[in-house]
Amino acid sequence: MDWHQGTRYLQNPEQCIAWQRVRQLKTEEVTVYPTVIQISRGGPILEVEGIIAFISNIDRRRHELAVGDTCPCKIIDVRQEHYPSVRLIRSETFTLLRQLKIGQLLWGKVSAVKIYGIWVDLGGLYGFTHRSKITSYSDSVFPQDLFVVGDNISVVISEIKLELASISLQPLS
Repeated sequence: MDWHQGTRYLQNPEQCIAWQRVRQLKTEEVTVYPTVIQISRGGPILEVEGIIAFISNIDRRRHELAVGDTCPCKIIDVRQEHYPSVRLIRSETFTLLRQLKIGQLLWGKVSAVKIYGIWVDLGGLYGFTHRSKITSYSDSVFPQDLFVVGDNISVVISEIKLELASISLQPLS
């Protein structure tokens, strides 16, 4: 048994096997069909091989799921430390994410404005623009001074992290 599996699972062989299976499914990029077991404020909570799982925030349609639903997903992250869980991305969203390219120009709609940046709806996916990319000329200007929810903006993809299911954007002036 690996040291990072944590003492919590030392006495439960079924859990050890489940974690090994989930890591294997991630490595092989197998599509899994988890079941929604609960809806929380942050979105659906699912179960894969008896382990709690969450759908990535990048997925615009994750809130459409209801308790008892299943959906095809890819496993993007497996964490056994601290708060053991599995992070998923719906297969449809994973396909969209893989089609994007760094430097690609897109139009999107601002879906959330926070002090640390803005979330942009790219039509099925959410991308994020950090405050430093928006207000690099002044630390006293905040994203909410420049954007409101519903603004249509053009952005360039500056970074894509498939393993984290994240898209970093650079707004065009």
